[in-house]
Amino acid sequence: MVGESSRNRDLSKYITCRFDCSLRYLEALALNGFVEKVEVINCDRPKFKKIKLYLSNGKTVESGCYLDEEVSISLRIISGYMGLYRNKLFKKNSG
Repeated sequence: MVGESSRNRDLSKYITCRFDCSLRYLEALALNGFVEKVEVINCDRPKFKKIKLYLSNGKTVESGCYLDEEVSISLRIISGYMGLYRNKLFKKNSG
């Protein structure tokens, strides 16, 4: 898994946002297969939430606070990309 290790190191130089990131930015990280885990966090304002991503290099990235409907849609998109990436890895390793 030498390639995976170097990929994780290289990932750090492409992360341009750590906190208060847009939902689209988080979705793009998931699209590229960098997300290991996702968490939804309540904000101080009612009906507002944010998303926290745990990346494959051990770092975290958080969105800003958005309406819970927007977060719900982005969460579905991120989860879908994570599933696609896992399926791709599974097929690659089993075939």
